[in-house]
Amino acid sequence: IVVTSTSNIIGADATNYFLTQPTGLTANINAAPTTLLAGDVAVVAINSTNPDKFSIILLKAITSGTAINFTDNGFTGTDTTGRTGEGFLTYTANADLPIGTILTWTNGMTITGTGWSSNNPGSFAFSGSGDQMFIFQGATANWVSQSGITLVYGLNYGGALSATSGAGNTLQPNTSIL
Repeated sequence: IVVTSTSNIIGADATNYFLTQPTGLTANINAAPTTLLAGDVAVVAINSTNPDKFSIILLKAITSGTAINFTDNGFTGTDTTGRTGEGFLTYTANADLPIGTILTWTNGMTITGTGWSSNNPGSFAFSGSGDQMFIFQGATANWVSQSGITLVYGLNYGGALSATSGAGNTLQPNTSIL
């Protein structure tokens, strides 16, 4: 990629000034964070026995700066509204990562330099009797409204999806938000 710039001095006093373009300037041009869609990641392992742990596989290459959010919140009785009361975790890629990369989080792990936002996020805990996890992009603050949220992957274990939503179970998200 070549970037060029042309600048001119104009105006009544333009002849009193001159413009010197410096040499040796460098710039970094970085790819934008990757936008993920449903199916671009998959959970390959989940453990709700202390310590909580999960692993995902990237089914699409991602660029540095790509943020992927995780929550054990489910959906309420409307099936288009996210539940509250549980936690969030974010992974932000600190390098470009190829297809097939496995990302693993373990509660209590050392997170320095890993891209994970927390080693023990508040209220993010899998129930041994059943829970759910959703992977998404978008602001965690918008989970309830689902505004600007892209669901990438979801799972429910330990119990069938139900007509009521609780901490250990969820409704199937409405296809309108998938």
